[in-house]
Order: sequence, then C-alpha cells, then structure tokens
Amino acid sequence: MTDTTDYAGQPFDRQKFESLLKRRFFYTEAFEIYRTVSGFEGDNRGLFDYGPPGCGLMANIVDLWRKHFILEQVTAVESVREYTPNVIEPSFGIGRILYSLLEQVYWCRPHDAARGILSLPLSVAPTKVLLVPLSSHPSFTPIIKKLSRKLRTLGISNRVDNSSASIGKRYARNDELGTPFGITVDFETVKDGSVTLRERDSTKQVRASEKEVFAAVKNLVEGVERWEDVVGRLPVFTTPQEGDE
Repeated sequence: MTDTTDYAGQPFDRQKFESLLKRRFFYTEAFEIYRTVSGFEGDNRGLFDYGPPGCGLMANIVDLWRKHFILEQVTAVESVREYTPNVIEPSFGIGRILYSLLEQVYWCRPHDAARGILSLPLSVAPTKVLLVPLSSHPSFTPIIKKLSRKLRTLGISNRVDNSSASIGKRYARNDELGTPFGITVDFETVKDGSVTLRERDSTKQVRASEKEVFAAVKNLVEGVERWEDVVGRLPVFTTPQEGDE
C-alpha cells in the first residue's frame, strides 16, 4: 500500500529567530565580556567577536541565506506494508469462557427437566468414579474404603457419597458434577464380591466381579474401550429403582 504525505515549509520570522539566538547563545553579553577583556574599542571589534550566531546576524548573512533558500511544498511517497493481526483479545474474565464451554455439554433428562447432566469428556472429568453404598449398613463401609484405595492405586480419581439420600438422588447430583461412572456396593457385594458399574449419560448398569469392573474402568479411562464395548461383554444389570434415579 502507498501513502502520500505533504510537507509544507514554515514562514521565516527574523525577529523571533534573533530573539531566540540572543536568549540561547547570550552573544550580546558574551561580546561585552570579550571586548572588555581584549581591550577592543570602537571600530576595533570584529564580527568574530559575536561568535558564529552573532556574526550571522550582524553581517546580515541570514537575509542573504534566505535569498538562496526556497520554501516549497513537497509530496513524499512512502511505501508501507500493513498487517492485520488475527488475535483474539477478550475483554472479559476466563470464567465466562469456561461457562460457555460447559454449556455445550450440559443437558437435561428427557423425562425430567429438573435433572441436569454435565457430560464432561472422560479425559477432563475431575472425578472419574463415584463410590456409592446402597445404604448406611455397617458391612458396606470397609468394602467402600477398600475399593477407593484400589482405585487410587490405579491412578483413578474417585469420591464416596455415603449420605442418607436415596441412591437415585446421589446418582443425580453427581451427574450434575460430571462424574462419568458410579460403582454401587450392595448386599450382593457382601455375599459374592460383585459390584455394579453405572454410566452417567445412558444410566445403564453392568454387574460383574470387582476385578472385572476395575479392569473395565481402567480401560475406559485410558481410552482402550468404549462404554458400548463394556456393555457388550459384561452382564447388564437393572434395578426397580433405576427409573426413579
């Protein structure tokens, strides 16, 4: 892109110019001191006594210089290259950006608009597994602690919800937190060591041994398997409370 710029000369004001020289170079005062020290009197003083600025003024060189100096308007051609940076510079907080991203994965159950689900991808979900005892029965406590410890050993984040709310409500509030999976401990677990594994979005459950469920969770977290693969190879489990979650 080519731009043109006009440079216009400024009119010369001798009076202002002379006043400026007198104030900046002090040539009048300097001459008086020099003349006294050197003993110059009357016509003996030369133009050199004024110094270069003083000589210029006293010899009327400025007027002579102006006759050979032409003030004219010149058009200069400047070639420039403009860049438009493609950078996003939001003027708002990071919170709004996060909210807009989370909104893309937030939805409600078709049969209950009050039940929200935060379908965070498994890789970014802060808690991977929810451990839920069926009730507050004392026999469930040591099993829950053991399962939590084993999951931590595998590097899988988990949390325990042993509140007095129904298991359906506990599942529902953790669905809103984006927890992808839930492991339930019930009386069958006490008998044979089997547990149920629930998936957040579909609410489908499978039941298998502790070892099989842990292997499935590990494969899911590492991306080796999908939930559809787990449902295809482990027995599907349904409960009367499933529709009331």
